[in-house]
Amino acid sequence: MLGLLGPVCTISLAVPPQDQVNAVLWQQRSVEYEAAAKQTYRQAALALAQALRSCTPTACTPVAMEQLKIAQSDLAGMRPAVILDIDETALDNSPYQGELQRTGDDYNAAKWSQWVDLSSADGAKARFRRLSVPGAAEFTRKAESLGADVFYISNRECKGEATRAKCAALDQTMRVMEREGFAKATDESAFLFNVGDSNKTTRRMKVATLPRRIAMMVGDDLGDFVDAKVRDNLRAGRKSEFQSGDLDHIDAQWGITWFVLPNPAYGSWERFAASGAQALCPKLKDGASPDAQFVAAQACRLMKANAKDGMVLSMAPLNLRVATWNLGWHVSKAELGPWVAACSKMYLRNATTKSWEPVADGTAGATQGWMVKESRATIVGNDLSIMPPCNTYQNAAFQGIAVTAAAYDKRDRQLSQVLTRDVNADVIAFQEVSGVAAVRDALGASADDYYVCSFEPKYKVQRLAFAWRRTLGPAVEGCADVAAMSLPSLDPVDQVRPGFTVTLNVGGQSIRFLTVHLKSGCVSPLDKTPRILDGNSGPTDPCPILQQQVQPLEDVFEMLSEGVDHFVVMGDFNRNLWHEANVVKGAEARRSDNSTDLQAPRSSGVLVHNLLLEVNDGKPTESKAVLLAAHCQGDVAVQAACDKSKVDVLTAAESTVLTKATGLGCRNPVGLDHVLVSESLKNAVTSVAKVSIGASGGSRSPSLPNFPEALLAVSDHCPTVVDLAW
Repeated sequence: MLGLLGPVCTISLAVPPQDQVNAVLWQQRSVEYEAAAKQTYRQAALALAQALRSCTPTACTPVAMEQLKIAQSDLAGMRPAVILDIDETALDNSPYQGELQRTGDDYNAAKWSQWVDLSSADGAKARFRRLSVPGAAEFTRKAESLGADVFYISNRECKGEATRAKCAALDQTMRVMEREGFAKATDESAFLFNVGDSNKTTRRMKVATLPRRIAMMVGDDLGDFVDAKVRDNLRAGRKSEFQSGDLDHIDAQWGITWFVLPNPAYGSWERFAASGAQALCPKLKDGASPDAQFVAAQACRLMKANAKDGMVLSMAPLNLRVATWNLGWHVSKAELGPWVAACSKMYLRNATTKSWEPVADGTAGATQGWMVKESRATIVGNDLSIMPPCNTYQNAAFQGIAVTAAAYDKRDRQLSQVLTRDVNADVIAFQEVSGVAAVRDALGASADDYYVCSFEPKYKVQRLAFAWRRTLGPAVEGCADVAAMSLPSLDPVDQVRPGFTVTLNVGGQSIRFLTVHLKSGCVSPLDKTPRILDGNSGPTDPCPILQQQVQPLEDVFEMLSEGVDHFVVMGDFNRNLWHEANVVKGAEARRSDNSTDLQAPRSSGVLVHNLLLEVNDGKPTESKAVLLAAHCQGDVAVQAACDKSKVDVLTAAESTVLTKATGLGCRNPVGLDHVLVSESLKNAVTSVAKVSIGASGGSRSPSLPNFPEALLAVSDHCPTVVDLAW
């Protein structure tokens, strides 16, 4: 393999070989590369002749995206133009890539300038064997003979004016291209270099406004054909981002008017694949020593190589672990101060307004905010839309616990331990988190391994979030809230949580994820106070609110499968879906008008009796989901209670089996949190488990001298983890 200084012997490298070895060797040494390049250009020449013949005096079909809105009759009056990229399209830079391999660099501006200079020097062809891509120069001369003007749009840079006299890179490039026999190689106006904007769209527009009809484009990167935003949407598979007809136009051009040269060594494809790791590369301060720069560069190389390695498909099954966990009013460290300050004050309850108002320390009958027993009490200064209730953490005697920064920091460490050691998921849906910072606090040392998204500062503090490993790459469709599920038409105090979606590319297959946190309190018709979904026992009954969430939830279910291969729904439904799946008494598969066709449209005023069967009615067919049955970690008694909870209400003793530290450890172990997968993933499910959080599910007041700091429960819910392999 050739570098700038001669053959590269990778065995003598001071750093491990890069993943470019085969790519560079193939370009430099293989007959197949030369054949592929010649084949591309010969086909392009034939296609250009056909394209020019098919253009009539009154109508020409647009080729470039930048000219789609120009009338065909106007295009017919323009001279045809052919646009080529330069690097790895017209000129062969593989010796530069070989030099990066030799030295262990990624891009190196100084070495690049050296290469541009060396490749234009006398004797360069003898030294480097080949300077242009096979077939490229001949193609440009053929295009010119057919009456097309040739333009070269390149991201080679000119600092300021792009003229030969003021830009050495342009002069050197034109010199080597002239020697290689390219058309227009001595015409400065044919070269459009990067003078501050690497997006080539503006330069294609410049050609179009000469005016010229762009009849053909040749390149080695998507950016040589489309705008940067379109390029990235194509890479991510974000089909919904395209205007009508754009995808069809792009697909129709390949091999007809758009021709791609092979470049496995570098490009925007590689940057896209490694973008997650790149964001985490060490950031050095200005003036860092060469040694520090070298160490940082090698660390970055390794991070990107590992990220790309994790995206490679092999013969092994594709494995994915997903999880859902309600973290119970979890806020970030940065938000802790105002909450602690508010709840540490003393309060008296106003008998008229029924709110707790701050009073001076020592006031008779006053209660500290932490000790107010009333559920979700109205405490002046403790706004529940932006901070948790003061009595979120309670000991075994249901007494409130005063939160300190030290106690909360310990809770974060315990959360991180559970997430890293026990959950260890590729995709995690969180409920009751205040936002991105809160999730990152919970992930702890592994936070940088994940992309995280939420929707703060919108809605109330019990927000939803997703975290997914950076090895999966950026989202195909960005995180988006499903506003309709929050019931925005209600008074703000009654509005509930929205849904939240993200779509990811997993091994070339797109999976849409939806997480929910529905209205609480309307759990099951089998509860001591039966919660009938279409019932209404009075103003405090939560079921009428949950009832209103059914239609927007069903609307989401019906679109989950659109444009993706699979979907997963997970979260805190605050409803025992297994009671509904098993059609227990009070959850029959009917509506309030006694109709049983749950696929039929509902008339105005008709209420839903069974949430699961209503929203998951299999219409359209692709929207049908499968409710997954979780195995509960623990002994036989734990699993028996877990199984019984799917068809009946547990006794107090059975509930204790699940909630104690030797069981699952959390106060809400079963019945609320669920995972459903599309039928296309049904056979991919290898395990579903409720993860025990043990003793970390309980809170304890400080007790001197042995326990000077309070112990705060990591959550009142347990994580649910699903393993998939396909």
